[in-house]
Amino acid sequence: GGGQLVKKCYPSQWKDVDSIQATVERVVDGDTIRFSYKGKIYNTRFLSIDTGETHFLGKSQGYWGEQAAKNLEKLLPVGTKVRIEFESERCDKYGRVLGHVWKGKTNINLQQIVDGMAVNYCIFPNTKHCAEYGAAVEKNIRNKKGVFSDPGFELPYEWRRLTSNRPHEKYIGDIETHYVYQPGSLDRVEIPERVFFMDSQDVAPPYHISE
Repeated sequence: GGGQLVKKCYPSQWKDVDSIQATVERVVDGDTIRFSYKGKIYNTRFLSIDTGETHFLGKSQGYWGEQAAKNLEKLLPVGTKVRIEFESERCDKYGRVLGHVWKGKTNINLQQIVDGMAVNYCIFPNTKHCAEYGAAVEKNIRNKKGVFSDPGFELPYEWRRLTSNRPHEKYIGDIETHYVYQPGSLDRVEIPERVFFMDSQDVAPPYHISE
């Protein structure tokens, strides 16, 4: 029920498994759900995608954020059995589980992109599905589908940065060339090829910082 305490994910929790079977408790927004696993409730942030914000610092991106959440509710009704696929980082700094959410053979992270509701948002070292998600975004850009049909749509990661008055902090890499550029060099890398690094220390082969 709604009164249950949400558990925080801790990094060593599922270190020996590649995925867990869970049950959807509710959709929080277009890229976050709450699931239950062995009687405990967790929040999951979908890896490598980003959807419009509905409640960030008391602000909303409006239409596309709401559409993304509605679409996810259709894809993952309460009670849906899902498999949460992990990468090397199991949790984020907020204690949310990080994963790719599968319903049967459907990758729901990818489906949110295919449906035009999400953009790719890869953060190293979690790069397993980056090329696949990027290719789906590229197609949407080409076909002006979903969020890319709206010239006023701001990439959620940029919108959050501007809304919270933060400078550019993440290094930006290209998944095809493996070059990494200084924070703020978004225009050096096309949207579908972007991969972010929190820190220059995180840049590891085959990636290398471009002079």
